[in-house]
Amino acid sequence: LLALHHFLSECLVGISVTFHHAESPIVNSALPASSFNLATQEQVLHVDREKVEHIDDDGLHFVTFLRPYALGVLRFFYMLPGCRQFVSTSASPGYMNNVLVLLDPRSVIVHTASAGQSSRGKIMSDVLPVGCDPELKRTVLVDNRASCHKPQPFNGLVVTDYVHPAHEMVLQETLTAREFARFPAAVSDRVPSDVMKGCQRSELKVAERGEGKLSDVAQHAADAGAIALVLANKARDVSCFPCDDSKLALPVISVGVAGGRALHEQRNVSIRVQPASDREMLWVWSVLVGCWLVPNVQWILRNNASESTL
Repeated sequence: LLALHHFLSECLVGISVTFHHAESPIVNSALPASSFNLATQEQVLHVDREKVEHIDDDGLHFVTFLRPYALGVLRFFYMLPGCRQFVSTSASPGYMNNVLVLLDPRSVIVHTASAGQSSRGKIMSDVLPVGCDPELKRTVLVDNRASCHKPQPFNGLVVTDYVHPAHEMVLQETLTAREFARFPAAVSDRVPSDVMKGCQRSELKVAERGEGKLSDVAQHAADAGAIALVLANKARDVSCFPCDDSKLALPVISVGVAGGRALHEQRNVSIRVQPASDREMLWVWSVLVGCWLVPNVQWILRNNASESTL
């Protein structure tokens, strides 16, 4: 069997960032500012099966959560004949090393790991051993950023961003209660129980990320009687990004542009937000198994990954 090289990057983990400025925290912290000490750079504070708490080489404090099924996928391909797995990340070396404690605690799964790669385009030859698979018939890059696939657009697999904990926005017809759509969503603890259990579309304000100052958009929506703000990311179809709504007039539900478009088009609907099961890595596993079975991975990966808006 020829070797299949597949790269696993930020799509494997969800990240909670705590960044302390010299004067005050920039993002909400789970630890007091006094616990931040540059003398304790790049260390693992705690690790278990689901997450690792660590300080990287820039003194940033992270809690990194493992994506469901990710470790099983990594172990499966470690055992599969002819496979070698590489990590390529745009993060710093210290951050990468700390996360690898979670992904590969015995340092046997990952063949080599490279940090500081450009997020505008990851060149596979920079990571692979010299002379290895020059025609890239057996190499797959798995990444959550379409821009990373530009140098090898037909050797890529784009996955959705992982948000921990995973939630979804469910749309139902008001009259029949028939469910007709689900979209990944990122929510905070501030989202009211009325939204979690179910509310009408008219009770929510829908806006696009970047259409105005977020604090002003939230305040205007609150003044109009909305109970929550649905914020659609116009740059991504499905992927959603957490929003710090602690100082906003309304709690925020973040969705991709597809979710926002559905709310604009379907106004006579009820909406609820509920915990979701993230199965993205099972789909990744199935595609990579297909790639392993054929002589040329591009027979499976027929779409231009660099043009994905997932």
